Amino acid sequence: MVSIGRPAVPAMIANLEQTDDERLRLRSLGVLYHVLGGKKHLLELLGKLQARAEDKAVAKRIEAAAAFSQEHYKETGEDPLY
Repeated sequence: MVSIGRPAVPAMIANLEQTDDERLRLRSLGVLYHVLGGKKHLLELLGKLQARAEDKAVAKRIEAAAAFSQEHYKETGEDPLY
C-alpha cells in the first residue's frame, strides 16, 4: 500500500494545469479526491484554480477536470487526509 498525503497536492495540481496527458490528469484528480476528502473539497480547489488561471489552455484543463469530477465522483463525507 502506498500512502499519499498533503505533500502530493502541489504536484497533482501541476499535473492538472500543465500536462496534456489526459490519463495523468485523471489520476491526479483521483489522488486529490482522496487526499482532500471528497468531491466537495475537490470542486472547491478546482474553482480556485479556475479563478486564478490566466492561460487559456490551463483554464480549459481545469474546466475539464471539474466537469469530470462532477460527473464521476460521489461525495464521500470523508475527512481530508491532511
